[in-house]
Amino acid sequence: MKFREAIREATLQAMADDEAVFLIGVGLIDPRAVWGTIGGALDKYGPQRVVEGPLSENALTGMCVGAALQGFGPF
Repeated sequence: MKFREAIREATLQAMADDEAVFLIGVGLIDPRAVWGTIGGALDKYGPQRVVEGPLSENALTGMCVGAALQGFGPF
């Protein structure tokens, strides 16, 4: 198994195990799916759990902190 495949499997497993886990970041909706590490996540879980984040590190941090305070787990 390639490293990117292991990342993909672990990510999808975490999302399957807990509905509070979601993906947030830059480039997640790109068809290349971050070099194949999250391929299929958008199709399987939709835009509610695969979120294209802002380019600003401060804004992304704020979104993740806010999500964590609400019981969600940004991955």
